[in-house]
Amino acid sequence: MGGYMEVRLFGPLEVSGPSGRLVGSDFPTRKCRQVLAALALARGRVVSKDRMADLLWRDRVPRNPAAAVEVAVSLLRSTLAGVTDERVIVTDSGGYRLDLAVVTLDIIEFDRLVDRAATLLPLEQMAMLTDALAVAGGSLLEDETGAEWAQAERDRARRRLEGARLDVAKLSLAHDDAARASALAERAWVDSDVVHEEAYAVGVAALVQLGRLHDARQLMSELEHRLVREEQREPSSATRSLRSLLHPPNGVSSMRAASVAVPRQFCGMELPLVEPADDIAEIEQAIAEVLGERDRHSGLVLIEGPSGIGKTRLLDMLAERLARRRPPLPVHRLRCQATDGDHPMLALGRLARGLGRAAGDTAVLTADDGAAAVFARLSELLDRLGPAMVLVDDIHLLDPSSVAVLASLLADDAGCAVCMLATRRPPGTAADPLPWALRRRVVHLSPLPQPAVDDLGIDGAWAECGGHPGTLAACCAADPVTGLLTAEGIGSIVARVDELGPLGMVVLGAAAALPQPFSATEVALATGVGAVAAGLLREAATRGVVRDLPGGRFEFAGAVVARALAAGRPAPRL
Repeated sequence: MGGYMEVRLFGPLEVSGPSGRLVGSDFPTRKCRQVLAALALARGRVVSKDRMADLLWRDRVPRNPAAAVEVAVSLLRSTLAGVTDERVIVTDSGGYRLDLAVVTLDIIEFDRLVDRAATLLPLEQMAMLTDALAVAGGSLLEDETGAEWAQAERDRARRRLEGARLDVAKLSLAHDDAARASALAERAWVDSDVVHEEAYAVGVAALVQLGRLHDARQLMSELEHRLVREEQREPSSATRSLRSLLHPPNGVSSMRAASVAVPRQFCGMELPLVEPADDIAEIEQAIAEVLGERDRHSGLVLIEGPSGIGKTRLLDMLAERLARRRPPLPVHRLRCQATDGDHPMLALGRLARGLGRAAGDTAVLTADDGAAAVFARLSELLDRLGPAMVLVDDIHLLDPSSVAVLASLLADDAGCAVCMLATRRPPGTAADPLPWALRRRVVHLSPLPQPAVDDLGIDGAWAECGGHPGTLAACCAADPVTGLLTAEGIGSIVARVDELGPLGMVVLGAAAALPQPFSATEVALATGVGAVAAGLLREAATRGVVRDLPGGRFEFAGAVVARALAAGRPAPRL
């Protein structure tokens, strides 16, 4: 028979082996089942016979406790032999232990996943904590609710499970999955034996993000009443700060209406065009590699970078160069829009119409055409037009069906002669969400280096803007009389923070009020988001909002970014 045996402690005690499983009444006695639970909670450590007797009998210890324990262990061994022939209970140093070489415990796997998640970036952290929640399918030892010997471990597991669930709720809120955040937060406050103020706060923020302001106000009212009735206290200042989310000022963020000043040397400055020569050379080399392959003109080149880094301007520049290429190569453009994700195939319909006009074909796709019809239409037009270059602005805005069609067009067996050059924002810290199972090149756009910014002749430009082209342009467009950024300028600066979601805005809003540089621990203490703060700060660094410094510290990549965030309303603590 052989093989591993798995013991599940979350939910009712359950044993699985190569030849069956044991639950509840499958154990001959309750003491037999409790011996296994006690050994499992020891996680492979030896439990002495005296300790086992104290755990199981408390004040009613049998006359010969060692013999009673031996009988229970013998009976347990006989029972476990029905699911595995491995010797899973080892006699050692006057007691017993589980042999973890042949036994797996869900509580060990749960702890491992939670501990590992604390070291990861947000999206990876969320995925690992989700796995941990899947391992913990219920409360620890649900069928032993009255056993005092298990209470300390049950309380410990409940706290860790509650923390993991709430962290996933916060991370879901930060990555625009407010529905999941709301469900997890609700479970946290319902399962808690006290008024879980933090879970309520996340629930309120999630309902606001879902646009359910009425429900959010009701939930806030419920929290306030429970705190007064059950704990005789008022909500914390962090919770009270959420009230500003419940009554938005005419739908316009006060952050974007705030006054943010820039040094006078920027005001009215006409920003010269800075050509990122290294980036252009890398992109042109990638295109040449695709077009230069024998009998093949299909492939993908991605230009990746945060909001305002200059992706669209770079695509415009490359379009002009490609139009002058010899031999000539037809260039077609698809500009994706924020609403495309809600309407499958809408963007590809626009591309098909553009290709049709170039081919003199007036046939159009209808709203009822599915992925197969769209793929067939695009393939036909590309075959008729010959080798072509398709430029796609903001490919991350496409719906999954459209992405799948584009991937199919670029596959080796599609036979379409098309080189695609696409821009997108960084996909986050987890695996790339675009399902490109094909060869491609990714060019990551970075802020301008300090020498290039210094060459512009604007005093303090690097310290003020950190080399980010969008931030630099916003500062140069400041009002020459007042020295204040325009609303559009502030909006362009905070757009990169918006990409991190509401929780990212909370973390970076708090960081902006701290002395620079700052640590993740200082931000965590200021916001109450725990280990999530470090992951969000690292992700903000990948988007050029902050710089990751030696010694685990951070600073804003441009003083004006910190001022723009600090000038807004106080960030709610979740």
